[in-house]
Amino acid sequence: MIHVAFALHDYLESYSMYTGTAMASLFENTREPVTMHLLHNDTLSPQNRERFLELCASYGQNICFYRISAEEDFDIAAIEKCDYCEGIMFRLYLPQLLPETVDKIIYLDSDLIINMDIRELWDIPLQGFSLAAVKDPLSPFAQGFAAYIRDVLEMDSAQYFNSGVLIMDIARIRKKRELFGECQEFFQKHTTFFPDQDLLNMLFKDDVKHIDNKYNCFFIKNENHPIGPKIYHYNAAVFDFSNQWLMFTDLYFHYWDKTPWRKASLGVNDRMHLLSRMHSALPFLQRKMDRGISFTPEEELHYGQELLRAGEYEKCRDYLEAHLDEAQNKEIIAMKLYFISASHEALGRTHEQEDALLLSLRYDIPYAVSCFKLGMLFFQEKQYRQARFWLETSLRAQHSLQQTDALAMSYRTYQKLSKCCIKLNDIDAAMSYNDRAGNIRPDSLSVAINREYFKQLRAGASGDV
Repeated sequence: MIHVAFALHDYLESYSMYTGTAMASLFENTREPVTMHLLHNDTLSPQNRERFLELCASYGQNICFYRISAEEDFDIAAIEKCDYCEGIMFRLYLPQLLPETVDKIIYLDSDLIINMDIRELWDIPLQGFSLAAVKDPLSPFAQGFAAYIRDVLEMDSAQYFNSGVLIMDIARIRKKRELFGECQEFFQKHTTFFPDQDLLNMLFKDDVKHIDNKYNCFFIKNENHPIGPKIYHYNAAVFDFSNQWLMFTDLYFHYWDKTPWRKASLGVNDRMHLLSRMHSALPFLQRKMDRGISFTPEEELHYGQELLRAGEYEKCRDYLEAHLDEAQNKEIIAMKLYFISASHEALGRTHEQEDALLLSLRYDIPYAVSCFKLGMLFFQEKQYRQARFWLETSLRAQHSLQQTDALAMSYRTYQKLSKCCIKLNDIDAAMSYNDRAGNIRPDSLSVAINREYFKQLRAGASGDV
């Protein structure tokens, strides 16, 4: 029997589907009996509990539920300050909660797809170590984090491991460690970056076996990741929605479609938004709001942004419009208006989108993405001179934090400017902008078609781009 544990904190009752998708992917690729151990608190709804039971029964597998109240053992407010929830601490309860007959377990985060037979991971010999884990490819390079690992955790950052996939020798941990006492002492002394992960690294830095990264494979931008028999970690930091990411989105929903949640009314039509919600801060912000705690202007902006990312466009628009305050920082007002405009764009309300974008320019410098969107709106309205002005302005404007791929935006801007200049009969400028787009993407079919058009135009032919 293979034993696997998941932890669940589901304040908005929407996170269970991610845990369920990870379970389904494991079941699909594993033929041996598996017992699931689900650690949860009161946020597990009766409906989602039934869906977990249905899922496991459909594969002939077992599931055990363990209710936990971490508030009795940890400073939850300190954990939430790091934008995490109490669920990240649940894995620390495994040695005391599991039956004595369970002396080994695999712990898995919920943002995983197990695209392989879990037996392969289960069969890795621990060779006297308490844990087996994959070295973390991302966290040690976060700003200031390498120094924290060195000075606080007192370990080499290259040895820092990710706690999303763990093989745990429960019997050995029971004998060697008193996790809760060590945990409370650690949090009293230190401010952490990744609370549970930092703690586990501190405690087990000399008692962990490092295993191949295929057992906890992160998506790293600009690296080629052919789909294979691996455990994929859908980490929020690398959601770039590139063509490669779209390929792994299809993989994710291949397994999601095998869960009971595929039949649920989730309130989100776009599957990309379902993935965006996986790492949303909405549960923490909503919980704070429900407690009657006032938001700072920055938190208001963050809440609106998370609603937008979650595809709740009308709620985002209404909330941010209700919290526009002239007394606030001008940059925050401008960003709120930008998110309002993005909500209108998603709702297909182009005039309201345009009004919000133009109004945002009263409060802050024109950012590239805002100018680009204005240019696109004026182009749709066939106001080509205004479109050219805003598109050219976007090339000179500063890129905000909301625009992560400046090169891709420049390519799109040059392409649209080329078409705009054709409409204005400025062929030399149109050719120049098309060539600049080609410098960014030499293999662009659109650029090649445009060049052929310009060649025919120069030869006296007529046509349309």
